[in-house]
Amino acid sequence: MICAAISEQSTESAIDTGINSASMGADIVEIRFDSMIEMPQDLDLFKKISVPKIATLRTTSQGGKCKFDEERLDFFKKCSGCFEYIDIEDDSKLSEMQFKDCKKIVSFHDFSKTPSANEIKEIINNLQKKSDIAKAAFYVRSISDLYEIIIASQHLEGRYILIGMGELGEITRICYDRLGSEITYVSPCIGKETAPGQIDVQSLKKLSKDNCLTGIIGNPVNHSRSPDMHNAAFRSLGINGRYFRFKCEEDELGKIVEIIKILGMRGVNVTIPHKQTIMAYLDELDETSKAAGAVNCIINDGNSLKGVNTDIAGFRESFKAVGASVCGKNSLIIGAGGAARACAAFLSEGRAEIKIINRTKEKAERLAKEFNGTAVDSIDTDFDIIVNCTPMGMEGFDEGTFFQNCIFHKEQTVMDAVPVPEITKFLERAEKCGADVISGREMLIYQALDAFKTWTGCKPDYSIMSKAYGEKR
Repeated sequence: MICAAISEQSTESAIDTGINSASMGADIVEIRFDSMIEMPQDLDLFKKISVPKIATLRTTSQGGKCKFDEERLDFFKKCSGCFEYIDIEDDSKLSEMQFKDCKKIVSFHDFSKTPSANEIKEIINNLQKKSDIAKAAFYVRSISDLYEIIIASQHLEGRYILIGMGELGEITRICYDRLGSEITYVSPCIGKETAPGQIDVQSLKKLSKDNCLTGIIGNPVNHSRSPDMHNAAFRSLGINGRYFRFKCEEDELGKIVEIIKILGMRGVNVTIPHKQTIMAYLDELDETSKAAGAVNCIINDGNSLKGVNTDIAGFRESFKAVGASVCGKNSLIIGAGGAARACAAFLSEGRAEIKIINRTKEKAERLAKEFNGTAVDSIDTDFDIIVNCTPMGMEGFDEGTFFQNCIFHKEQTVMDAVPVPEITKFLERAEKCGADVISGREMLIYQALDAFKTWTGCKPDYSIMSKAYGEKR
């Protein structure tokens, strides 16, 4: 059931919001009485709401505003006959009592962390001993926390509600049925959330069937414009989809792969620093990822994860858009990671001469050997094309010493694969010297168009993602 959590200051507005939520598709509503300025004298008024109702009078220790446990006993007794459920915290003595004509939800909240899967199971099992429905909500700080919640859900029985709070926990609210949760909580509308990570009833109703869940994994991802672009594309094409950010450490890659499979996600993008490391966790690699030796996009096909590389197309289309040819050109790649590999694959197919410079020369030499290129120690004036494929210059990263030594000139094409900021200091200097510049913004949009088509079979207009990214300079 989809439950609209209603936190209004008056009885009248709570009832109106409840009626409206039911009309928008909520299966059940929760009235947060601890948010009201004055407690209602006539609970029968809430019978105007046509769907089942949960009465909650949350204590301060559990995130509510009710300071006194004693005053709640009479209140919950009065709820019988008017409300189908009452919600009582596990740490309250009232959780041990029986209430006539009302089913009891006994809840546990941890607003700071998520315990292990075994501890979650123990918490749920203990709650079930004194409730009709056990409810446990935990704040999700990391992919590891999310993993513990999802793994715990695969071993639970009986009636329960299991929720991950916070941005990383949002997907548990959407995939509640796959976690076996009886109820998921939503806001009546955007701006009326009662918990972190809660989405509105209309959005969840759209996502509840035949959804296409996607996202991005990497570190960092907070700067990424990908959610804006992909969610705009979903809306423009009328696809029930949603795109998430997953900040992921290297030792969590195995866990995110399991999460994708268990929740039935359609796929994810992969960004720095995992484009190469992720390959060991996948079931299959297509020709583009093999050519690049890196994966920036994963598609889930019946729980078989295939790695592809749309970065190559991102480079290709970015150069094509400005009419820049690479054939026979003397080109320099700065960096030797996943983006550099895709760039090398693009330049190789375009028959460019490839030079590579990297902070660790051994990595540059290995990459250059794979693409019949040469590793170099310095940046001189001979290059027709220079492409930065490192995160240096990205928001949150230092500019680096390579850039200080770059010598730019006219009739040169300079690209920075860094998407944010749109015009980096690297590109500013190149442009001042008369070089033609290509922003990482373009590459990000073009690779995203291909990734979206990989997941959905539909390719949105460039203008949709471009507008969502932000207007050009």
